[in-house]
Amino acid sequence: IVQVNTDTPYAYSSVLAKWVAKGTAQDLPAVTVAKQSILRTPISMADVDACSVGNLTMMCWQYGIAYAGTAEVHVIVFDNTTGSILLADTKVSATGRQRPRCVAIGSRLFVLYLESGNNLYCRYVTTAAPQTLVAEATLATNVNSSTQRIDVIAYTSDVAGLAYNTSTANTTAVALLDGPTAALTTTTTFASNSSAA
Repeated sequence: IVQVNTDTPYAYSSVLAKWVAKGTAQDLPAVTVAKQSILRTPISMADVDACSVGNLTMMCWQYGIAYAGTAEVHVIVFDNTTGSILLADTKVSATGRQRPRCVAIGSRLFVLYLESGNNLYCRYVTTAAPQTLVAEATLATNVNSSTQRIDVIAYTSDVAGLAYNTSTANTTAVALLDGPTAALTTTTTFASNSSAA
């Protein structure tokens, strides 16, 4: 916990049971907080995620309720510098999708999502054509249909790490998502007692 009083920042020390001075306010980096309205909707949004490359950001989210079969995954792409919407609120598929995750790999902004069965899909935009969402590609067909958990993180400039619960009980798959080919490589499964996301 940090507290700033006039020109002195303080941190609470549980050992000393008191606030301790931590230098001067000039030692702190300047922080600017800004907010920008991207999308306003009366519909509840869940599982919101975002990723950025350069001055572009993709946001994804789920509308509706997964267990009721009304879930839809949507994306939007905007320019961080100008605030311009480059890809307006777009549904990624005509059928129910859920649990979206975004990741930037190289010059591509990916959205990964699950269907109500066992399939994991992806779509992406490129920095050269951020207004065009590339056709859906199937990444995996062995996702656990009852827990349906996924997570993804950028690993290198061309690869992301991906984890998901498989259809085999108590088994998690870890894979590399190759950005240039939009395909999984080097998939490994292991026994687990916890969820991937």
